Amino acid sequence: MAELTCPLCHGRAAEGAEIAAARCPWCGARFAGGTEDPPTAVAAASESWTIETPDARLVADGLFRLAPDEPLLERLGITTDRRDGFYRWWVFVAEGADPAAAFSEAASHGLPRA
Repeated sequence: MAELTCPLCHGRAAEGAEIAAARCPWCGARFAGGTEDPPTAVAAASESWTIETPDARLVADGLFRLAPDEPLLERLGITTDRRDGFYRWWVFVAEGADPAAAFSEAASHGLPRA
């Protein structure tokens, strides 16, 4: 059984044998991903929400470089589920937030490859 906690409101967003892209029942944030690493979760979320995204690795890296009080983290978050065995990565975007704009902002904090 897997459990996914929303990084935006800290409510239980989903649980079950398999988790699929949906919305957090507590805050309405959309979430997608369910992959083995952060960049592929960003890419999967981008595909699920049919948005163009900058380099998914830059978006994921940028999210990890943000200070805890960064306002972007009120609109965009990345986290793992809890399950037996290997966990999966998920991306959340707040209800009403523009995911493409949030991804671009996160990418601006990432470090490009040398």
